[in-house]
Amino acid sequence: MLLLQIIANLINRLGLTDSNWQAVVNGAVLIVVATAQLYLSRVQARPRKAIG
Repeated sequence: MLLLQIIANLINRLGLTDSNWQAVVNGAVLIVVATAQLYLSRVQARPRKAIG
C-alpha cells in the first residue's frame, strides 16, 4: 500500500493528475508485484540440487 501511495504522489508531482493514468499505473505495478511474488515463491519451493 505504501508503494501505491508513493506512485500516486509521484504522478501528482509530474502533473499527470488524470485519474485514468493513476489507475493504469497502479494496475501495472500490482501486476508486476504479483508476478514477481509468484516467481519468487516457485523458485524457493523448488528443491535444490546438491553440488559435487
